Amino acid sequence: MGRHPSVVERALEDIGWSKYHNKLFFNCSFGWGCALMWLSTVSNILTENKDFDVFDKAILGAAINFGAFIGCFVFSSLSDHYGRSFIFKKITIVTCVSSIILVVSWNFLTTLLAVIFLGLGIGGDLSTPPSVMIESIPPSYRKRVVLMNMGYCIGPMISQLIALAITLWWSFPIEKWRALAGAIAIITVIIAVFRDDVMESPIYLFKHRDTEFISVIVKIAQSNNRLSYEYKAPLLVAQHSRHSMDESEPKASIKDIFKSPNLSTTLILSASQFLFYFGFVGCLLSFPQILASKSMETTYIVLISQQLSGLLGLILASKMVDSCFGRKWTISVGFFFCGMMAFLFIFAENFYVSIVFSMLIYFGLLMGIASKNLITPESYKEDLRGAGVGFVMAVSRTGGILVPIWAGLITRIFGYQYTTASFGVIFILAGLISIFLKETRKIKFKLPNTILIS
Repeated sequence: MGRHPSVVERALEDIGWSKYHNKLFFNCSFGWGCALMWLSTVSNILTENKDFDVFDKAILGAAINFGAFIGCFVFSSLSDHYGRSFIFKKITIVTCVSSIILVVSWNFLTTLLAVIFLGLGIGGDLSTPPSVMIESIPPSYRKRVVLMNMGYCIGPMISQLIALAITLWWSFPIEKWRALAGAIAIITVIIAVFRDDVMESPIYLFKHRDTEFISVIVKIAQSNNRLSYEYKAPLLVAQHSRHSMDESEPKASIKDIFKSPNLSTTLILSASQFLFYFGFVGCLLSFPQILASKSMETTYIVLISQQLSGLLGLILASKMVDSCFGRKWTISVGFFFCGMMAFLFIFAENFYVSIVFSMLIYFGLLMGIASKNLITPESYKEDLRGAGVGFVMAVSRTGGILVPIWAGLITRIFGYQYTTASFGVIFILAGLISIFLKETRKIKFKLPNTILIS
């Protein structure tokens, strides 16, 4: 049996998907997109920058993942205390400032500081969008959080397209990596401007006993051309206060994600998230090396094709999460498929066969990631959602720090194909662990009689 939605969720369900939600979807998608855009850009910068040696680049690669590790937990936890939208908007300040410093950095130290703070912004953009999104939309539309993961594909595609254009046509004295960082910084500023329109989560406000949730709900309704929408909040609060706004209810603490009944959920989500991110980053590191036998232009085109195949995986996952598969089985199917394709990569002797297998890997990978990014925020109550999502995301960032060591060791002994195959085993293990998650799909919808439209 699923839980009954709160009165605010039922009001959102009554209003339905509106114009505001389209804008919110755009902003949250580009929250993830901004994070992945910068991860891809920094990877390209480390490849193109000739001023730093191998050791310097290894430090910078670890630094951005370290910054993301801190940013995931800090920003999402702050969103539990200061508001989802409030923190979501502040993240762009960190990202914009650090990106500008990266563009004009004059030595290794300034580059290192810029990359660390850029990692903080990336961590925030990875962990806060799902809470912002699901707390402002009708519960029956939550499967659109799966499609929101298009940011995981579009972000790297933007970076790779700009990198491809610079590789082909840039002839100015400014280094190509600075031109790339500058272009991505401009896009980040544009994203920040659009994000300013995001309203605070009405569910967050309701849980924190802030009456502003009433005006937010009315504004959402009005944005859908329901100008005379009447939300009888005082009556609703009076009828449901014993269950929803009990002043005697103990205040939630971050420690609660490590207590029953959240402990098992936190451990399973963290283990699955760590494993898939370990494999994900490993593939990001391996594929450019595998494709290095061709031109840089060919490499970028193939990487873009991989992202397009990931979009197809998202579309399939959006259909599956509300079917008999639910959230957790969609995760498992996606990671199992991804793992099998990565394992079969051993037999991809031909360059073009390798491309096909890499596209299939991304197809299954994005299926699993998208479903995972939906079930994770749904697995925690509103007052713990930020801390829970942040911790799980932060744990996964450690995979980004450790995977270069693993990839280097396996590649040196067996070669790139076997390195990718080892990630296949890890993906399959992530799928197996995901089976033990609690399904979050079933939610009953019953609209209260106190919500009226004049």
